[in-house]
Amino acid sequence: MNLDFEGGWTRKTHNGQEYGEIFTPVGWTSFWREEVANYLFRPEMQVIEKVPPFLDPPRVQNGQKALKHFKLYGRIDCGVYQVITGLRGKLTISAWAHAWYSMRDNPHQSEYEDGGQWLPINDGDPGIDLRVGIGPPTPDPWSNDIQWRTANVYDEYKRIILNTYVDDDFCLYLRAEALYPFKHTDVYWDYVTIDVDKPEGCRGLPREQYRRTYYLLPQNATKAQTQATVDLAYPDRSTVGFSADDAGIGDLDHRIVKVVWPTDSAWNGTAIEAFFQEHYPGVAVEHVSIGGQPPGQPAPESGNGIGLHILQNTDNSAQYCREGKPRVVKVFSGGDAQHYKQAYPDCKVIFRKYIQNDGWDFVKAPDQRRAANQHIDAYAPDLDRFGQYIDYVEAANETISHNYEQNLESVRYDRIFAEELHKRYPQIGPCLLNIAVGNPHESQFKDLVPAVERIVEYAGVVGYHAYWTANRDRNWLEDKWKYHAGRWTEMDKVFNQHGLYPNYAATEGGIVFSNTGDDMHSGLGWKAAGSIEDYLDQMDIYNALVTQWNAEHNHRCLGVTLFSVGGWGWEEFWLGSGEIE
Repeated sequence: MNLDFEGGWTRKTHNGQEYGEIFTPVGWTSFWREEVANYLFRPEMQVIEKVPPFLDPPRVQNGQKALKHFKLYGRIDCGVYQVITGLRGKLTISAWAHAWYSMRDNPHQSEYEDGGQWLPINDGDPGIDLRVGIGPPTPDPWSNDIQWRTANVYDEYKRIILNTYVDDDFCLYLRAEALYPFKHTDVYWDYVTIDVDKPEGCRGLPREQYRRTYYLLPQNATKAQTQATVDLAYPDRSTVGFSADDAGIGDLDHRIVKVVWPTDSAWNGTAIEAFFQEHYPGVAVEHVSIGGQPPGQPAPESGNGIGLHILQNTDNSAQYCREGKPRVVKVFSGGDAQHYKQAYPDCKVIFRKYIQNDGWDFVKAPDQRRAANQHIDAYAPDLDRFGQYIDYVEAANETISHNYEQNLESVRYDRIFAEELHKRYPQIGPCLLNIAVGNPHESQFKDLVPAVERIVEYAGVVGYHAYWTANRDRNWLEDKWKYHAGRWTEMDKVFNQHGLYPNYAATEGGIVFSNTGDDMHSGLGWKAAGSIEDYLDQMDIYNALVTQWNAEHNHRCLGVTLFSVGGWGWEEFWLGSGEIE
């Protein structure tokens, strides 16, 4: 198997071609992904030896050889795999690995430049994801059926450990993916081990593989609470029960446990997740509320996900908040934040200070950290006076597109904005990304992860502009859901793969006129697409889709702020007093 890389090398690659810069360890196969437009290149790979320049710092962990893959001034998404046969039972797979990921030449320290200041990249920081994974025995490095263990390790070797259970042959993967094209994007692997704890018997093996979802109730759940859980499980014919062991057991590739919370104190959330991680590795744990509140998640104060984007007050917009009880509104002054928060205290208030070209002036600044503080300075008079009425503050607006370099700059700025906002106003969460409808490309969802990490850390929200297309004959709200108004639900799947479960708010949204469902006439809103009654019917559909998603994803979406109450040049979108009534 050559798990210690002490054997020689071959030219074996996933695509079957040989390349002069690819040296593959014996027993393994090299693979990689290329997107030249996104600076994602074919890497160079070597079997290195314990000789200079690999002694200081040490790049060989054990024995005399190790594996290196790298690219100068480029991103990589690459690795090696091999099929493992004859092992059965509970496995502990470990691999020693680290990355040197740096914009300059000190081989002992990964670091990057930010506004003229050099900052270290430490273990746990985003940059290069190092992954150990196993999948079906037919190799496919891009398969969704691979179980991954991901870590960020820099400058010296540490072990990456994957615990799993197998009852068949499998493919073992070592993979590294870099976020930015730094000067030095170097990855080192060494000394892979596989320890097997074989089961004593083989009773109870499944007849065939299937996806199992188990709704786990606490032992003291009432009959009414159990019935409410059955209602959740019934559409997919999922299993409902009271035993964590029953929920986790079984040689199944896909085991999902939905921990049901009838009350706030139904579970110790940390303990139940640790239980499955220890005893039933590979189980995906989610939390579902039927009245209780899982730790760290926003309570669903009301069922109304239709909020308002308020540029100018109407005489009854506060009445809408008071009586309609929307979960979210968006305002443009601290005074308005107070006005609507007092009308309905449970409503989450998003505040955006309109500054000319506020997205790009800050994102494109040479010193993004200074620019972020200048941005926050513009907010400061309102935050200092009305901060108690403001839940979230928006960063840059609509700077996420299909452009890879532009997105990296925007994500980096939003991450810095969140850090500086938290230093100055820790009680206020960041509203980051604020993505224009339909953006970015699916392959770029993962590039948003560094900003999402700060959103989760500082109790903020992902902002997305949830517009949908319609005309007087039809609407495409449901047909184009995952491409337009509900595109954030597709992003969420990628964020979950990175262990992130953020909250969402559609910081703009509503109807945009379209002829075909794909074209959007940005100057034409709901008034060009039908009557207010038509719009109300579509709002019901939107609210139902968000409510359904919330029921399955721990109520993590606040809803939409409809564009717009008032505005300048957007008359086709206006919601006046009559429409609000």
